[in-house]
Amino acid sequence: MVVIEKLTTGNVATNGETEFHHVMMKMLPNANGTTMDLPAHEITTLSYSHDMSSTNVEEMDDLMVVVFVQDNANKGILQSSPALIIAEFDPIKESIGIETHTDITITLSEPIYMVGGEEITTENVTTLITLEETEGDDFPFTATINDEKTQIVVSPEGLLDSYTWYTLTLSPVENILGATTESFSTFFETGMHVGLAENQTKGSLRISPNPVQNETAIRFSLTEKEMISIKLYDLRGQVIATVSEREFNAGDNTIRWTPKSTIPAGLYMLNLQTKNQNYTTKIVLNR
Repeated sequence: MVVIEKLTTGNVATNGETEFHHVMMKMLPNANGTTMDLPAHEITTLSYSHDMSSTNVEEMDDLMVVVFVQDNANKGILQSSPALIIAEFDPIKESIGIETHTDITITLSEPIYMVGGEEITTENVTTLITLEETEGDDFPFTATINDEKTQIVVSPEGLLDSYTWYTLTLSPVENILGATTESFSTFFETGMHVGLAENQTKGSLRISPNPVQNETAIRFSLTEKEMISIKLYDLRGQVIATVSEREFNAGDNTIRWTPKSTIPAGLYMLNLQTKNQNYTTKIVLNR
């Protein structure tokens, strides 16, 4: 395995060249490589680490790894290829309780290109992506890619359905040397819809202090005297506690609430339901 720097300019001499491509910086674990058997149709994993600050690297984010497969008997090179691009997703695979208005972020280990070398832009990146219910229809979205071509943000058009599994797939892409990846994908399940309608504001339901250690004050305003319900939900939409269910007067109201010690610390949703309105806000319980 060889660590190379894709472009260097600090090693210019007197022959007129001003830049150098794919300059070797380190052989791993050393110049002798690793002797091993490679069974057909089986995946082999090798892991190495090295402090590259001890080498002549100019830009740490300009490094890549090339793998050589060599016949140990005659030293002939059988195959070589850049290490594959790594894609990380947020939300990560198999996440649950994801907010229904979430964006999905794909972070790549190096710049990517269309298969064939065409530049990926915000105008064409959507052609590489599908977002769909895991057992249903495609979901509309927009997408952007940063200038470095290492991060894609996928934004669903509208709210995702509650308690639904979604799959996002990125089609095969290339790195700068033309090495093509397989497709990348993630899947996740949404939780309870916690968005507010357009005529609602976060100020309609206020919690202080928040995070909550012991007692907290829940404040809200009503336009008329009416029956209300305040409940605590976990991120899967399950009712954890009923804070209050009774009639309140018009105007400003305050409830002082102490969560039961049996409720674990974590992030929850506090929901206030009136006759015509529904308010939800986040609440954090500390223990």
